[in-house]
Amino acid sequence: MEQIEDMPWTGERLVTQLTGETMIEHLHRYSVAVRMAKGKKVLDIASGEGYGSNLLASMASSVVGVDISGEAVDNANAKYARHNLAFYRGAADRIPSEEG
Repeated sequence: MEQIEDMPWTGERLVTQLTGETMIEHLHRYSVAVRMAKGKKVLDIASGEGYGSNLLASMASSVVGVDISGEAVDNANAKYARHNLAFYRGAADRIPSEEG
């Protein structure tokens, strides 16, 4: 299995190598969202490096993560490979899906 490098922390998005209060707050929010996502199709806008979408995919029937950063999308697709999870580059005001 290929080792995936963590994205560098730029202050713009949360990355999984960080610890502390900010990480705890994010994980707390996703712990609530994961339960709500059970069996559903989920769209995660501004998915960043992908850890939250990956958590959602543990319970959802499918998850699509969308981020404006091509680097984040490439990293997420490489780091979080699941049959029910995909990441695409796009902006919140122009979501890259058939439904728009």
